[in-house]
Amino acid sequence: MLIRGASIFDGETIKEGLDVRIEGERIVRLGHQLQPLSGEEVVEAQGKVLSPGFVDVHIHGFGGRDTMQGKEAVLFMAENMTRHGVTGFVPTTMCATIQETHFAVSGVKAAMEEQTAGARVLGCHMEAPFLNPAKKGAQRLETILKPNMADFEAMTQGCQDVVRMITVAPEMEGAEAFIRAVKDRMAVSVGHTMATCAQAIQAADWGATQITHLFNAMTPFEHREPGVPGAALSDGRFTVQVIADMIHLHPAAVKMAILAKGPAKVELITDAMEATDMPDGEYELGGLPVYVKNGAARLVHGDNLAGSTLTMDKAVKNVITQLGIDPAWALRMATATPAQAIGQGDRMGKVAQGYLADLVLLDAGWTVERTIIGGKTVYCR
Repeated sequence: MLIRGASIFDGETIKEGLDVRIEGERIVRLGHQLQPLSGEEVVEAQGKVLSPGFVDVHIHGFGGRDTMQGKEAVLFMAENMTRHGVTGFVPTTMCATIQETHFAVSGVKAAMEEQTAGARVLGCHMEAPFLNPAKKGAQRLETILKPNMADFEAMTQGCQDVVRMITVAPEMEGAEAFIRAVKDRMAVSVGHTMATCAQAIQAADWGATQITHLFNAMTPFEHREPGVPGAALSDGRFTVQVIADMIHLHPAAVKMAILAKGPAKVELITDAMEATDMPDGEYELGGLPVYVKNGAARLVHGDNLAGSTLTMDKAVKNVITQLGIDPAWALRMATATPAQAIGQGDRMGKVAQGYLADLVLLDAGWTVERTIIGGKTVYCR
């Protein structure tokens, strides 16, 4: 495949006048005025932007399916998210029993091993159960546990290798030992927490590198006790996840995070639940009843926000068109930065020779026109 005439976002900057040649699953050449080979498919892309495909490291569900439902649900999500430019994602668990969590994590592993189509299943993000009950958000209180290796091993028996990220409240008893034990095997993210600023910084000393959905389900920023947001925005060791649906956060809060951290330290995430790409109505998130009205998902009991109905293409468009963020920054936060955060930055998240040909072609209004995975078009508008 030869893609000609697009503006190329290579993972850091947007470059003009380059063509991209794909052979098999990988990008083999970038150059000026490349000529088609005999029998080569040519995609004329003048006036469009070619970017690495979007990588969502925090997503619970999509199109009526949820990660907790196991392999078939994850495979459905993989095949149907491609129309939103997603080429890789990390299915995310909720608070559940040890047995239910093992079913979900092993389902992610099975999906990774068996999938033949759709966005790449890149592993699992365990957002639970090592949380602070006081900041549980839309999580089942009775299944929250103190951080400990025995329960983690029971939840992940036979599939620990697929856990790419785990969210932990660092102030909870057992957190230090747990974070130190797993930090070299997966990204540890601070979230659903009552930690002080000092405690969050201490978690970075132990090995935490991420902040789960910045500002949501954590201590607030105050001028004398800046809480987890203060640690997140001031400590360069943290990469922060941001839900840019403009519902979870005021637009000014999103922009502040981006300007404070820069695009190499912000990940756009969806935190999407099963109502995404579905009409308003009644749904579930982790077994809890949720109602969706005007695209906002809230618990039926308690009215907390319960995930989102955001898609990655919409998140990118929001930060460009509503916040005035440089398109190269917006694209990096949806591609190279999340890929790097889960240890995949050496094969995806860039348009470069040798990288996987997992790409999205966007029109001038930042709408997805084509999604390419492994050198094959999987969605074309």
